[in-house]
Amino acid sequence: MATDRDRRATRLTTTPVSAEEIDIYARISRAPSGETIKVDDQIKMGTEDIEDRGLRVGTIFRDDSLSAWNPKVIRDEWIKMMGRLESGASTGVWILEVSRFTRKPIEGERLIAAANDGKRVLTPEVEFDLTTAAGRSAFRDAINKAAAESDFTSERVKRGNARRIKRGRSLGGIRGYGTPGLAPKPDDWEAGDPRYPESPERVEAERLIVRECYDRCFEEKASWISLARELNERGMAGERAALPVTGGLWTQFTLARTMTRPALAGLLYFKGEKVGELAKVKGVVSEEEWQRMCALLQARRSGRPHVPTYPLSGVIMCQCGRARISGVTRRSVPPYPDGEPRREYRCRLRQDLPVEQRGCGHNSMDARLLEQAVDAAMTALLGDPRNAERVAQRLGENRSERARIKAELDFNNDEADALA
Repeated sequence: MATDRDRRATRLTTTPVSAEEIDIYARISRAPSGETIKVDDQIKMGTEDIEDRGLRVGTIFRDDSLSAWNPKVIRDEWIKMMGRLESGASTGVWILEVSRFTRKPIEGERLIAAANDGKRVLTPEVEFDLTTAAGRSAFRDAINKAAAESDFTSERVKRGNARRIKRGRSLGGIRGYGTPGLAPKPDDWEAGDPRYPESPERVEAERLIVRECYDRCFEEKASWISLARELNERGMAGERAALPVTGGLWTQFTLARTMTRPALAGLLYFKGEKVGELAKVKGVVSEEEWQRMCALLQARRSGRPHVPTYPLSGVIMCQCGRARISGVTRRSVPPYPDGEPRREYRCRLRQDLPVEQRGCGHNSMDARLLEQAVDAAMTALLGDPRNAERVAQRLGENRSERARIKAELDFNNDEADALA
């Protein structure tokens, strides 16, 4: 007997669509010459190419400034595009080049699986016929090449970062408040134009403001809100150095984050650990003052640690494949034997979301049973000898972090004793 899920899948795959509708997927790109090909330009090229082939443009998807290689990056538009392809809502996709589509072979295999019924993958130069062995082989080769390029680039960046750290230099980004560096790009700046360092006068004015904020926090117990408001008023009155480097306005959060940057003490931190001192950068404050400011910021945070009632909400996918489950308390049924209200995880049907994210609204499971199953699976995974090396590495990282936190607690206790 067909299930609800089978009937829904049948409705999706039998939905009549135009045999000539091709979607467009665009992501930031660089030409071999080094020139950046903007997303808008890619969409224009794709529209013209599809129409020249006598096809019709379907839905346009764009992921601006999102990596196709970093596994931590979620490309929402790419997920929507794949949902249309796999459901039969479109007959193919146009991309500028394979590396714009993905740099992860596992995502390429997902498209190959969806192309069994003739889905087309178009580029300006070639069309991949994924229904043939030769077409699949060429497509896989292109993705593997793109993945290898990203791997090599990642290694070069890591080696470059290691050299910069060894020389006592920061890892780039915009110039930090109160530290020397390049001035902001002017509005008419274009790629290839020269960049100039910020004026020493502006940097020195910022350093004086940093020193002022430290003194007022320590001596007057001034709040971040009041300091941010006052600096914004001074900036509006013409004291440009009172505003952030980006030219916006201070908030209590951006000001607190800026005033606890290690660079203000002339320190170089990498991944949360001290690796040395910044070369040719004199600290505005001492390392002891900076540590005291960090401790003060931690002490001012209010509230208690949040313990999630449903730790698996948004983590586990429903078997329908379209939504992450969420938790709900069932107070209308008898509680657990220990008196705790019954809890369960449900795949909720959300009509306000796109079809591919709505959920089925049918599947649910008791929260304790699911959490116990996940706990058992994680115990088996962590106890597998094949994962011993990774577990040992993570354990070493946690021990290092624990030692750093203990050192901070000892310092804070000494400060408290001195104040007492």
